[in-house]
Amino acid sequence: MITTVSEDWYKQLDPLPDIHTIQEFIVQGPDGNSLPYIGYIEAVVNVPGVSNHDILVPVLVVPNTDYNLEVPVIIGTNVLKFIPQSAEENLRSGNSCFFYQSQKADWNSPLYE
Repeated sequence: MITTVSEDWYKQLDPLPDIHTIQEFIVQGPDGNSLPYIGYIEAVVNVPGVSNHDILVPVLVVPNTDYNLEVPVIIGTNVLKFIPQSAEENLRSGNSCFFYQSQKADWNSPLYE
């Protein structure tokens, strides 16, 4: 899953990053349906308290929908995959005060109860 931002959210960025086009690139959502997109931007992401460095990732800019007007940014695995590595680095260096445990995900249970 790739990180996405809504068109309206993208238009509020200052400075407005260049939007790049992708020719003949088909993106599918988790349900197998194609995901329409306007283009992509290159974003620098840093997760405070987790990452000690900036991560440059592509972010799809998608047309506005009822859903993404309420949830304008979806963080994908192209960002999330860096968090366990960064958290482990922080623990080893002593720069972290949170508990990190690596475990197999249970996709049948809710994230928040």
